Amino acid sequence: DTATLLIARQANDASPLRESHDIAGALVQFPTKRGELFLHKIMVHPDCRGSGIGTELMRAALAQADVPVLLTVDPQNAPAVKLYQSLGFTIREHIRGFYRPHEDRYLMVYR
Repeated sequence: DTATLLIARQANDASPLRESHDIAGALVQFPTKRGELFLHKIMVHPDCRGSGIGTELMRAALAQADVPVLLTVDPQNAPAVKLYQSLGFTIREHIRGFYRPHEDRYLMVYR
């Protein structure tokens, strides 16, 4: 089993990346031992944030997934939680002290 990397580039003339050929966004996910996929990172170039690239990367990854997809998110990051819920994720668990005692995470699942 291997990780999946999806890369987005903007190709239109109005793109802030038109001349630099920078990557507009990327998503990394990998399989878990339990037969699920874990969405590890989603990154969008600062000049492209708010353009929908992150959402499109998420949709592409979810469309390819034939098993449940997991991710973690800071419960206080309401915009991210709302975005993930709009894509079909549900909160499976509230994990207290995920990174450190005061850093909780929601474990969210798609499917």
